[in-house]
Amino acid sequence: GDNSSFFTQIPYELSKAPSFYLELEEDLSLIDTSNYEIFKKDLLTRVGGNIYDKFQELKGYRYLKDSGATNIKFLEPDNIHKMPDLLATVAETNDTILEVKSINESDDDKQMWNELAKNKATAKSATLGLSDALKRKIHQTTESAIDQLISYSNKTANKIILLVIALDTNNAISRRNWMELEDYLKEIARSQTSVKLVWYYRRFGKDDRKELGLTGFLTL
Repeated sequence: GDNSSFFTQIPYELSKAPSFYLELEEDLSLIDTSNYEIFKKDLLTRVGGNIYDKFQELKGYRYLKDSGATNIKFLEPDNIHKMPDLLATVAETNDTILEVKSINESDDDKQMWNELAKNKATAKSATLGLSDALKRKIHQTTESAIDQLISYSNKTANKIILLVIALDTNNAISRRNWMELEDYLKEIARSQTSVKLVWYYRRFGKDDRKELGLTGFLTL
């Protein structure tokens, strides 16, 4: 089917898609019909923030495709076992499983933007340095993804975690914070032996990696 205008097909507020959803439309255009139907079926069962997290799985599909993987498939949810998001073939013979995890803006940051839309927002100063709470969240999210991947039935499959990360506005303003985040993620990646860690940044709701001096999916 035609995947080029997905946001007009679903009964959510997303049907009036702001400009930064154009990037997700581009990601949707990469997937074939069977994957599109699996993706859409799961998406339409979700509400609230889970909708947006589901869309981030498209970044996993794009990463695998960019990496030269074949037979890329979205895996359907299992009510008994937690499933990885994607299965693919790398180098013709090696199965690869990939789990996408989102690190989203805090509720306080979302509230600020809601108030801004109502002309009620108060100014917030830039914050230098990543909070311990954010670092814990990244660490815990990574550990959760590892547990999910190692429980998959095919124990020999290559395992990849893709973190899609957005900082709060007061953190995102400073390029120094993004560089600190980069160093922290590399530290986590170096400590992993059973999985490969890849990450992707969102800044102010869009892909701003070139402005940050960063390009493509990032890893060690």
